[in-house]
Amino acid sequence: MLRNTGSVRSRELADKLERALHPIGDTLLSKIRLPEAAAFFRLKVHLCQCLDENDIRLAVSLEHYRVCLQMYRRFDDACEAAVEAVVHARRLYERNQEQHVEYLVDVLREYGISLREAQRLDEACNTGAETVTLSRNAYAHDPERYCEALLVSLHCYKVSLVQTKQFGDACEATAECVTVCRHLYDRNREQYCGFLIMSLCDHSASLRAGMQFEDACKASAEAVAFSRQVYAHDAERYCKIMSVSLRHYQLSLRRVKRLNDECDAAAERVTIYRRIYERDQEQYCENLSYSFHEYGISLREAKRFSDACKAGAEAVALCRHLYARDAEQYCGALSLSLQQYGISLSRATQFHDACEATAEAVTLYHHLYERDREQYGEHLSYTLHEYELQLREAKRFDDA
Repeated sequence: MLRNTGSVRSRELADKLERALHPIGDTLLSKIRLPEAAAFFRLKVHLCQCLDENDIRLAVSLEHYRVCLQMYRRFDDACEAAVEAVVHARRLYERNQEQHVEYLVDVLREYGISLREAQRLDEACNTGAETVTLSRNAYAHDPERYCEALLVSLHCYKVSLVQTKQFGDACEATAECVTVCRHLYDRNREQYCGFLIMSLCDHSASLRAGMQFEDACKASAEAVAFSRQVYAHDAERYCKIMSVSLRHYQLSLRRVKRLNDECDAAAERVTIYRRIYERDQEQYCENLSYSFHEYGISLREAKRFSDACKAGAEAVALCRHLYARDAEQYCGALSLSLQQYGISLSRATQFHDACEATAEAVTLYHHLYERDREQYGEHLSYTLHEYELQLREAKRFDDA
């Protein structure tokens, strides 16, 4: 076994072996042979340690090893690998803070992700806080260079805070993201408009999670206003950003019971996706189907039951097209569309049609339940409950 003895001969052998093995890891990962890939990258880590503990190849090998363990769902082992990477990054950072701060921030951020996957959420929050502190210090020194690093660190920290239900701190993190993005936007509007819009959407989601619904409406309304400006300038480039901001606005409006405004936002999303669907039906069929699905729910909440049925029928028709293309992938989407369409039909007192739609949803959910009981058990139970209620309304008491 090679050891880090410092001898020239050992280092030369390790260097040759590391270079010879380099292509194998990618091949193992591409074929999803995760146990072999994990063992391989562990060997590469050892070889790089033999070469030089400060070598960049050690950093790369440690990250590959961590990612491989994460894919293999060995989350605790992935955390241990990430700890090794953090130790390595801290060593480099202590030698030259300015040169290696970005690497330390990246490694800490990935460590936080591994901790979240391992459900070590308090540790993930602590790591996220340290990552944000380092990123803030770097940003204060050189805003242009480190602005994106700070935004990504704040976002990852926010995810950990939300998972531990620290919604107030999560709102502060997303508010800081908005502030940073405003500064960037003031410097270069065209380049950073998308950053600002998405940070406002993320902030509105945090505010909703923290039950600050009026503030969530304001944040998402501002995102929509910015989106409309860029969408008017280049509809094809900004259609997805426009749709995302409208969806956040739609969800925020629902929480403050501004149901007609919610319907207007949902209708605008349908218009956007219908326009680009006409140009490329294969790519945007799923987007248009889901926008109709959500529009139907919004209309039903506003007690516009007839319109909700029309939107639901459109969603189901599009989902059937997707299901015919790939039944396994789109079975869940068709089940959900049929379930919600059945509810809308029931609210519109079209009980016979509601029973037919929901019966089909039940059949599909049975199939999904057999495939994954944990994921689809609740969906099947809820759909069966709705089906029973609709059968009673249709006076089919024996079937109920």
